[in-house]
Amino acid sequence: MGVEARLATLFRALCLALTGRGAEVDWAAFSASEWGALVQIAQDQGVAPLLYRTFTDDVWPSNIPAKLCSFLETAYYTSAAQNALLYGELERILAGLGEAGIRVILLKGAALAVNLYPDIAVRPMHDLDLMVRKEQLSQAIARLAASGYHSEAEWTAPEIRRGYRDLFFFEANLDRDWPPPVHVELHWSLNSGEASYYYPDIAWFWQRVETAATDNFISNQTQVTYLLNPTANTLFLAAHLMLKHGLFKHGISRARLIWSYDLHLIISQYSEQIDWRSMAQAALRFNWSHAVQAALQNTRKLFDTRLPEGVLEQFAAAQDRRSQRLEKRRARPVQTRLLNTLDDLSMIRWRWRLWLLGCLFFPDRDYMIWRYRIHPVTLWPAYYPYRWLDVLRDAVQTLSKVTQTT
Repeated sequence: MGVEARLATLFRALCLALTGRGAEVDWAAFSASEWGALVQIAQDQGVAPLLYRTFTDDVWPSNIPAKLCSFLETAYYTSAAQNALLYGELERILAGLGEAGIRVILLKGAALAVNLYPDIAVRPMHDLDLMVRKEQLSQAIARLAASGYHSEAEWTAPEIRRGYRDLFFFEANLDRDWPPPVHVELHWSLNSGEASYYYPDIAWFWQRVETAATDNFISNQTQVTYLLNPTANTLFLAAHLMLKHGLFKHGISRARLIWSYDLHLIISQYSEQIDWRSMAQAALRFNWSHAVQAALQNTRKLFDTRLPEGVLEQFAAAQDRRSQRLEKRRARPVQTRLLNTLDDLSMIRWRWRLWLLGCLFFPDRDYMIWRYRIHPVTLWPAYYPYRWLDVLRDAVQTLSKVTQTT
């Protein structure tokens, strides 16, 4: 059996197990090395805690090596501890922002682990994704800074050109270093900045918010949190999976299996509550149709997710060549800074492409001084040739890598 076929077999077995159909897998035929590969894949793809819970709730295969059982158990309890810490910190963050009158929507893992999964341990989280209104962003950042967070360099550094962040950013990244370290992504848009071809009408999402009561991990009091409703959340998760990560195929991409499972789970549990027509209309407006269709098809392929009849055809009405090209690029084996920049350019509306190229080749003075630590500062214009040479070097390296893989 070739490597590709072996991977396909292991992934199929893993997906069957995660969806409660482990009885369809001939576990007795798995060798020790195949078990090792399966567990490693589960760990790499963020589903090791879920696999542990699945086997514990069902039946552990008799021939799985004991050390791998212990590995999965450790992954589960490590995730439980990590998520308990994150939710405890989330409680403090929400309380602080709430005092300032800032309304917050939980996104991705923070919204899913406690409201979609059987327990928080089975959905690993590494950070907290929150969304606020853009007009309250500065206030939210200041509030987090007062509680020990600092913005990453991309936010505190001089802009490459004035207005750059407003056009191309859609989130601010903040960190708290003292233990336990916590990373927060503070969104004001989803997936794309204003210059992007895929920039959504964010008001559409704010109009589709619902509340959910969750038990706090510190005070043991019930706290009301805000989430996207199933329609908006399904649209966001599907588009995010494809536009930001790419098609999942045996792990050869920037996507992780857990993100496709998120989509499978929300569809399986809330299909009747999802307004598929409204979702398709919004996807068309946001130029997300192809991305959403591809994510739904891929999730169905992985987990046999049941989709209402005719749903995929609703998203097939408008094929987006940009999304199709981007999907292929996300899955390519070669990833370099230059290729990623070209990907970014392909997602930007034409009127901003030349402006962005100008930013990249001729950044503003303060950015150049900060980026290259120039001293004395009067030498900053002389560093433009150095910057261009760096671009040329990356182009040569990219060409070499692409040539080697063709």
